[in-house]
Amino acid sequence: MGALRLFMDIAAAVKSNPALATSKHLEEVAAVHKNFSYIGSRKVLSELVLSRAPEVAKQALALTTDQVAKLRDLYEPSAEAVNKLQKTGAEVATAHQAAATWFGPKWEKDSGVFPDFVLGRDASATFGNGALLEVKSSKGGQLASFNSTIPTRMKALSELATSGSEGIVCRAAILADLPHSITQDWHDAPRTCLYLVRTDAENSAKVRISVVEGSFFETVTQNELLTGVWKELLTDAGIDGSQQDEVAKALSGLSQESVVKSRKMEGASVKPRLRLMAEVHPDGNPHIYPAVSPGTVNLIVKKEWSDDCAWLEGELAKEGVQLCQEDGTLEAVMPKADVRLGLSCTVIKHKRNGEHLLVSFRIPEQP
Repeated sequence: MGALRLFMDIAAAVKSNPALATSKHLEEVAAVHKNFSYIGSRKVLSELVLSRAPEVAKQALALTTDQVAKLRDLYEPSAEAVNKLQKTGAEVATAHQAAATWFGPKWEKDSGVFPDFVLGRDASATFGNGALLEVKSSKGGQLASFNSTIPTRMKALSELATSGSEGIVCRAAILADLPHSITQDWHDAPRTCLYLVRTDAENSAKVRISVVEGSFFETVTQNELLTGVWKELLTDAGIDGSQQDEVAKALSGLSQESVVKSRKMEGASVKPRLRLMAEVHPDGNPHIYPAVSPGTVNLIVKKEWSDDCAWLEGELAKEGVQLCQEDGTLEAVMPKADVRLGLSCTVIKHKRNGEHLLVSFRIPEQP
């Protein structure tokens, strides 16, 4: 399942319970989707972890010796977890033990690394299948800063840190998506980056919640962005000309993970690390655009087709959702959940990155 199903699940849950839109933790809003291969906020979402963990363990137990060997070639920490589980020679006794297999013995501890979630990835061709999802919530109208990684449109799982505590994302996501994950393509293929953002989080009349494709934030490439940052720093250090260009080019080739990782220095009793933060320019805040109304749940994606309704109808159909059009109105029907959602569809012209499709659901007023 992908981005549209995430959006639909959130909209359906908020329709059923409008108070969810202003819940304390935005992670709880995302959690209604349920189908995640990685969950970062496991302390808040322990019940979700425990409900999913037995199925993850069952998939690991079913792997053949050859499949485990292929998994080891792909990512050894995940293979080690499977080996350890299979050596018990029996089904996992409790959900807690299954959760420990999925995330490690201290599974209830939050990871605190990018991303906050990874959507489950299967063999379907849905938009955002297996997407990386980061959540950002703020009490006012501005978006919270990105404190750990610069937002981007696409990123492969293999681009994430694969060692230390940060490696938990790869390890857990691979285990949860077995047996589909035993391919190099699953590991290396670029994935959509989504951002679940909320503003005016405590105001039921003004709250806005949006599932936003990373294209809304990445209006220049990360390489261009970081090259500009390094050039400014080199200018401040008194280095310019061709020497500056050469050094800036080399530095911009570093991955974000390499820039921010802790460093061990000879004789030092501390491990220094740099920190990348990104504040959102007003033009990059989707919630200041007039089309994004207060009291709505929204999906915002880069428009790269000619017929908006045809694209939306086709993508919803892949997620098992019917789109009905009557008298100029749109209604999405989720047959399995027996839910009908009235939607509106328009286009936002991003001030720095072209047209984006906006699909909106109005949150019912709280009683």
